[in-house]
Amino acid sequence: MVGTVNPNWRVYEALQEALRGRGDVTAGDDGTWQVSLDDARYRAVWCRYGWTPEVRDLLARVPAIDIVVGPTISPGARDLLRDSGKSWIEAKTGAVHLDLPTMYVEQPGHPEPRPAVGEAWTPAALSVAEALLTGTPATVEQVVKRTGVAVGTAGRVLSRWTASGLLSAPVARGRHSGRILADRHEFLEQYSTAVTGMPTVSLRAAVFWQHPADDLLEAAPLLDHSGIRWAATGPLAADVMAPYLTQPTPLRILIDYRSPVGLQVAARAIDARVSPGGRLSLEVLRSHHSAQLFSVVRGISCAPWPRVYADLRTSGVRGEEAAEHLREVYERRNGVSGD
Repeated sequence: MVGTVNPNWRVYEALQEALRGRGDVTAGDDGTWQVSLDDARYRAVWCRYGWTPEVRDLLARVPAIDIVVGPTISPGARDLLRDSGKSWIEAKTGAVHLDLPTMYVEQPGHPEPRPAVGEAWTPAALSVAEALLTGTPATVEQVVKRTGVAVGTAGRVLSRWTASGLLSAPVARGRHSGRILADRHEFLEQYSTAVTGMPTVSLRAAVFWQHPADDLLEAAPLLDHSGIRWAATGPLAADVMAPYLTQPTPLRILIDYRSPVGLQVAARAIDARVSPGGRLSLEVLRSHHSAQLFSVVRGISCAPWPRVYADLRTSGVRGEEAAEHLREVYERRNGVSGD
């Protein structure tokens, strides 16, 4: 796993903290950890990301586990583990749900700190990541052509990701030289964390859309006439890219404008009333280079699928499953392996 501490030791440290000095923790031969507590034995296992689909797959593959430890455990995954009679621990936040015959611990933990963006995940780098995840070869020439980022920026971003192990260069020289994603799933995970952790500027507006995708299709010409590039994201975009949810909410639209003024213009264009409690969220696009990756699906401008995927995962329990569905649909259509 690129750029992370050995997950086995993260399990050990999290268990020791949660057990509060009680019991013994030892490594098992099968990749699990054994917990000895008051003459009882429990098995703990590491979950790489802690999202609902991953946890569901883990429980299917290794049903005889008692405790799941992950960097974080999503709300949907927490519900799934509770319903399955399993305990869980978040290594990053210290949140604990241990419901064992010999011990009960419930603590909320501390809020997860907002991840530092750093040089590897600037707004321009997010656009480069979206390009790579949507099939652009990881060369400076192709990235510049697809996104419009500066040559120097593209070179620096690709070099940093290569140095960190996110990209690999199997052929160092020659006309076939280039980089590839070392681990597509890990790259998507790091991108998703970065893009959803970055501050944004947004405006809430009231709309009376009964069928959001159809209503947005009718509003699209009005937005286009405003002269501002825009794209749906989250459940609203997924509803046309890879339908899964029965109710595509929350309603989110990205606006390619350098200041919040564009949000007001977009709201007026579709006759939406600005309201703190409005259903529609208009948001400033973090990097205008991402607008080069917008695509029209069934008449609606949509953000690139990695951005839609990331925003889906923050939209609730069902959003996690919709995100995985979107990823699977993209990979199947494009013959891409998720590994």
